[in-house]
Amino acid sequence: MVDPELWLVTKNNSTEKTTDVNDGSCTPPPPPPPSNSGEGLVDIYPNPIMNPFTINIHDFKADIAQVRVYNKIGQIIYSKKVPLFYGIAQVTIQSGNWARGSYIVEVKAADKTIRKQVLR
Repeated sequence: MVDPELWLVTKNNSTEKTTDVNDGSCTPPPPPPPSNSGEGLVDIYPNPIMNPFTINIHDFKADIAQVRVYNKIGQIIYSKKVPLFYGIAQVTIQSGNWARGSYIVEVKAADKTIRKQVLR
């Protein structure tokens, strides 16, 4: 009796026995991490902001980012340290009780600081 999972027929019709059978106990290697340019990019949407709004942080060469939001007189109204996984994070901020006006979102990670203005 021939086990078809262990025997192969080669190009010249000879047979050879294989010993490498995946019985399900092997798992494929994890996918490679996403490419990271180290450029440090921040996307904020929607802008003008609504409640809540989202900050996408990506392409940082760091493990932690500091996210701060300043009001128009320079007071910090939001501050949070965010872990970065492969230089990427997403932060959702509740802004329902903020007054209408302009705000500065600041993201610091490693030696990069990015500031963006948003409107409410």
